[in-house]
Amino acid sequence: MPFRLKVFTIILTLLVVLMVVVPLVVPIQPPPGVRPLAEVAGPDATYVEVLGVDLHVGREPRQPVAGARTALLLHGFPSSTYTFDELAPALAERGFNTVAVDLPGFGLSERPQPPDFDGGLDPYTPEAQVRLMTALLAELEVDSAVIVGNGSGARLALDLALTEPDVVDALVLIGGTLSAAPGRSWLGDLVMNSPQMQRLGPVFLRQLADEPGVDLVRRGWADPSAIDDETYQAYHRAFTIEGWDTALWQMNKAEAPVPLFGAVGGVTAPALVLAGTDDRTVPASESELIADELPNATLRLLEGCGHFAQEECPDLVLDAIDEWLPVLREP
Repeated sequence: MPFRLKVFTIILTLLVVLMVVVPLVVPIQPPPGVRPLAEVAGPDATYVEVLGVDLHVGREPRQPVAGARTALLLHGFPSSTYTFDELAPALAERGFNTVAVDLPGFGLSERPQPPDFDGGLDPYTPEAQVRLMTALLAELEVDSAVIVGNGSGARLALDLALTEPDVVDALVLIGGTLSAAPGRSWLGDLVMNSPQMQRLGPVFLRQLADEPGVDLVRRGWADPSAIDDETYQAYHRAFTIEGWDTALWQMNKAEAPVPLFGAVGGVTAPALVLAGTDDRTVPASESELIADELPNATLRLLEGCGHFAQEECPDLVLDAIDEWLPVLREP
């Protein structure tokens, strides 16, 4: 073998060894500043155990009103229940019992890891989240609810309406889409599930606690200068909880939901489809597609609002809901 080829082969071999072995042996420290979930949540946080997962919920009013309709509020990525801080009490004033829930991996909900998956349930998959929300309503003794979803929460609301129509009275979809992230190839799955990526993947996701994550929040508003410190603090709180990076990695590993183009025509529940005209995360045209396919949909475009319209333009969202509410049957 020529000398140069021999040197190249040795270097290539060393690089491969470094890539394969080093990630398995280099110590990986926890993210800075993390604390146990119970310490971050505090004694006043409310939890409901659902299929072995402790889900954090916020309820308005604190004591549900007998006979009132329930609204289940589902946040999107990368939010949590704080995204409904304006909407939830306003809906309560309109006679709803509201239940805002932190989905697994977000907010103050439990962040189970594979060894702790109850009965093999991976709570980060789209299918499991449908099961969790259905079981949550059952735990709360709610037969059916108006499902309010933003972003990926709107997609989860559609999945609920498709697979568990009996628990869905109506839908309020804010910044939703029928699209889905592209599926991974067999090679992508191999890499994502490799021992090396199990250790390094969570480290890569830690950037969400820094400027790249803050940029996601800013992109969700038409006017980022209007975001207050309380919103930023609520966003960052999730990154102070032990295991937040490994939980988001589990969610990232889970298969993306399939596209729903042509699949929602059988959803007969009344639907209010809302979209900010200045949504830079999910174009308003995506909401128009949803409204075109749903047989009982009302579309409202919210002028000057971004993706997190319930945060940035709560009054416009509530005005649209008030106009739409008469289409709902009595609870």
